[in-house]
Amino acid sequence: MSLKDTSCWGTIFFCVLICHASGVNGTETGHKIKKHMVIHGASELLKTHAHRIADEYQFVITEWWKYKEVAHLKGINKNIRVLFYRDCIGMLPSYDDWKVINKNDPWFVKDQCSGKRLCHRKHHWYLMDITNQGFRDHLVNYIADKLRLYTDFDGVFLDDAHTGIAQLDLLIEGEKTGAMPRMDPNFVRGYYGGLITFLKQLKNRLQTKMVFINTHDAGDHIEPSDGVMVEGFVHGCWQDKDEFISPDQWVKDVQLLERLLAQNKYVLVHSGTQGDIEDPGARRQFEFCLASYLLGCGDRSSFSFQDHDGPLLPEYREYHMPFGRPIGPPAIPAIKINPIFQDSCEDWSKWPHHDQGCMDLDSTTFIDGKSSLVFHSHNGQGCYLEKYIPLPNRINGNLSLSCWSKASGIEYGDASWQRFALLGAYCDSEGNIITRGIDLPFDTGSFDWRFSTYSHIIPKEASYFRVTYLGLVPGSQGTGWIDDLEIAIKSLNKSIYSREFEHVWVWVNPTSRPQQAPHPLTGGMNDSPLKMAPHAGAIIEKRQGMP
Repeated sequence: MSLKDTSCWGTIFFCVLICHASGVNGTETGHKIKKHMVIHGASELLKTHAHRIADEYQFVITEWWKYKEVAHLKGINKNIRVLFYRDCIGMLPSYDDWKVINKNDPWFVKDQCSGKRLCHRKHHWYLMDITNQGFRDHLVNYIADKLRLYTDFDGVFLDDAHTGIAQLDLLIEGEKTGAMPRMDPNFVRGYYGGLITFLKQLKNRLQTKMVFINTHDAGDHIEPSDGVMVEGFVHGCWQDKDEFISPDQWVKDVQLLERLLAQNKYVLVHSGTQGDIEDPGARRQFEFCLASYLLGCGDRSSFSFQDHDGPLLPEYREYHMPFGRPIGPPAIPAIKINPIFQDSCEDWSKWPHHDQGCMDLDSTTFIDGKSSLVFHSHNGQGCYLEKYIPLPNRINGNLSLSCWSKASGIEYGDASWQRFALLGAYCDSEGNIITRGIDLPFDTGSFDWRFSTYSHIIPKEASYFRVTYLGLVPGSQGTGWIDDLEIAIKSLNKSIYSREFEHVWVWVNPTSRPQQAPHPLTGGMNDSPLKMAPHAGAIIEKRQGMP
């Protein structure tokens, strides 16, 4: 790691500046970054580096058949937690229970047209029916038996615990290309409920043994789990080193860490990139991911960059720095997010002239989670919700609207605005409308799930954002569904986020433009501001005697 020439970017160009000083150095005792590691396949790390792993890592995820190495690891440090890996919805012929699985054809998800099994395009595993009680029983028994036989494992890590399956890239068995597979609608509707049922059944069986899941959502499936891995946090190991996350998605990743920790779960934050870590671009991604993690980390979180399938342990200098305890709460970007209609819409106002039953939660049709909100109107009377959302006083920021929608037979009214839509306006402190046309209109006719988004600068005199119509505006008719609605207030005042620890400051610029802030070592903005390149993280070590 090295400083860039200050003639180029002042203080920081790529990502990390370390200011060394006596009294704070890499050998001093103090709180360091908590770490976990994933060790795949034929890697010999558990044999060749057992003492370092036992000393430096909090969690290890590996295969069950490495139980001898795990026993040796626990003999060195009984407090290290070791989980064995298992996919909860995918099945490979290399798994030791394949013969049992393969004999139970109803446990496999099949294409409705051809009757053939479905496979993941990249990873080649077969998609299993988590709604099938026989399959759930088998998987629970399999995991429980492994943990009974190999007692040094502390629990199981379940991969691919998705809240929905629409994002899976599936193929029909034996085909490399072709039509999109068509799954049984009953399986699609029942998938999430089946996953939750399985996790509850498994945890009830395992009792004190731990259940961790790999997911990128904070839904109901989190409750029966002891911990969660957030894979691809800020940057995934499958992404190119020159590919960067959008500021909006960065905020969601950091906020997800906060929400999971608030549920008192262990959170394994897992980032990565393609390419050799010695490459400057890959190194930049590491430092950006690490600094982003540090903004929201807590006592129950840990960090890892890349899987560990090579012969050597990662030699990241930051892993050995004494950060100390954080001073103050996590530096999480503040965003107001509206309900996504998973349980109710009671905090919205309903138009009093609705027909009975024209609006409801639909647990059979949704894009994510367990339900969507459906609107029906077949006489042009309309069916909608409305709401006033308070805005921060004189905020300098954007209002962002986004959601998924689906429709069947939607028709306009006499005017084009009489449609299936979210229509909004800014209001002053008295509720008087300042600006109309802050809208998120959806298409007419019939269509499957589509994502829509809109962003608008908030007027400084606005005190409320009023959702005047959400649903079918009077005059329109048909059936429309809405899911994952988000109404977010995103401040433009703060482009650099920071968090102070006992021995370091952490700074992150998640935007796509250079930014600057008062330098923590001088407090100055005019003479020596902290200058940061786009998508950059900075870890600045305090000097002895500094506050």
